[in-house]
Amino acid sequence: MTNIYTLAQRVIAWLGEESNNSKHALATLQHIGRQLEATKSGRIIAAPDATEPHLWRNDHAPSFDQRTWQALINFVECAWFYRLWCWQEIKLGSWHAFLQCGGDTIPWNNFWLAVLCLHNKDSLPSMRFRERCRHIVFLKYDDAGHSMSNILDVSRSKGCANPRDKIYGLLGITPTYFSSRIVVDYLRPVEDVYKEAFLTHLNATKRLELLKHCDLANRQIGGPSWVPDWSKTEFAAPVLSEQLSSGISRAWFTYTEPDVLEVVGKQYTTIKAVSGMASKVEEETLLAVGDWFQHLPNKGTYVTGETMETAFALTLCMNRTRERHPYSHFLSISEWVGMLRNILCLTATTQDDTIYSARETTNTIQKIRGRRFFTTETGHIGTAPAGAQTGDSVCFILGTYALIVLRRTSSAQFHVVGECYVHGLSDAVGILGPLSDHWKTIIKGDALGRPTQRLVHLTDHEETLNDPRLEPLPWNWERATYERLADDPAIFERFRNLETEELVNCDPRFFRRCSRLAGLSCSPSGSLERQQGIGPGALHPVERKHEQSTRLRVLLTIRDTVIEFWVI
Repeated sequence: MTNIYTLAQRVIAWLGEESNNSKHALATLQHIGRQLEATKSGRIIAAPDATEPHLWRNDHAPSFDQRTWQALINFVECAWFYRLWCWQEIKLGSWHAFLQCGGDTIPWNNFWLAVLCLHNKDSLPSMRFRERCRHIVFLKYDDAGHSMSNILDVSRSKGCANPRDKIYGLLGITPTYFSSRIVVDYLRPVEDVYKEAFLTHLNATKRLELLKHCDLANRQIGGPSWVPDWSKTEFAAPVLSEQLSSGISRAWFTYTEPDVLEVVGKQYTTIKAVSGMASKVEEETLLAVGDWFQHLPNKGTYVTGETMETAFALTLCMNRTRERHPYSHFLSISEWVGMLRNILCLTATTQDDTIYSARETTNTIQKIRGRRFFTTETGHIGTAPAGAQTGDSVCFILGTYALIVLRRTSSAQFHVVGECYVHGLSDAVGILGPLSDHWKTIIKGDALGRPTQRLVHLTDHEETLNDPRLEPLPWNWERATYERLADDPAIFERFRNLETEELVNCDPRFFRRCSRLAGLSCSPSGSLERQQGIGPGALHPVERKHEQSTRLRVLLTIRDTVIEFWVI
């Protein structure tokens, strides 16, 4: 099927017979799409021949009547958009693909531009409509060279009859390093199919980024807890990758069959208290915020120096602010505090259309639905999977973007509970320490829309890619031109060794720093070697400024299977 869709002169995706005023919906979407063009970074602008040159603007509200809005709402509910196997029709058909409903057709690109435009509007008729538009937009989002991790993010919301197809049904659109190593066998246990996918990705990318899909409380398959359960359809968004809690680091790991995975990380703190879970029902999700607010440790100053109210507001949005992501359509910190105050006024019987129609409301719901609020022994606050409990460990694991919650068992072993957001522990703060008061971190898209971490000096406002907490690049290393290769992770930087011409996708200064945690050393060529005497069961003193600690080997186990984790 891959070759058929790729080589076809035209791909027509059949959505079904005309119904629910679909003809009017397609005509409207066709008109919107003709007004727009997309840049390489995926942003939309007005087409040169646009008759409505302001339609692309997020703050420009379309003058649609109720009949038109209802036709659009009905159309984006079409089941075709949420079937996993249908994705490859559009992904592989690309620019010469069409959608057909009844006797009406629309070019896929026009349709996608129209839906993206509607999704980005500051105000829409309902949260559900924006949510449906978001999932349609993501059908094409990986076209700009996005990673296997992004593909699996999108596929979580797609349905299929056989849970093995959550992997097998993607092989036609995944990078060759992945598809060529997956052996299709529908007789294998589901957990084995998922484990093979996880390890294939890990071995190629040297990242543990797929741990973000682990959710112990909602797990329905067997196998080790570090293998995600992709069998269930999930619309909630993972923690933002741009948190970079473990920096742009590679994973240190050893896999031993059948179920042992040794990884490296650092236990930072433990959960002190957890609140109730936010409902997965969109209209009820925000009602949990009021309960969470009552569980704040105090109403004074947070550990970052912000007010507790501000820290709580930024926890809800995972710091997705204009100050950190300098784009005009993002809310500022003060606007998020205002949003929080409005949310706290909601009750089960109130109907605040202003809040529920706002773009950022949908984003907030995506970040907290099905999650719990928690406080830690170090005074931090955050959100975690539904299964998080008091006493769970909050850990940095090298090669991940978000913190991971682990649970100690009576036998000094751990379960992988899932990823979490902790306010104030982004940007490798737990490993490199906080930035000085003269610096701040921002996330900006490059020419291709790829999120890139930059550091801004607050005095001269100059931006740099170099983290001031790290030493200058060694003389034999330089930054290389960004070019995404098939086996690159979602977020990375490219560096070249001038002596060996070796290219790596993590900062050599960072992995030199992190190698001390792992008991590893860097060879002159930049390759990584385990220090003599460091291995399973070994203890090794780690020298630090003003302290000395012992790195312990502990086990993470779920059911009858085990993974290993180094706790510092």
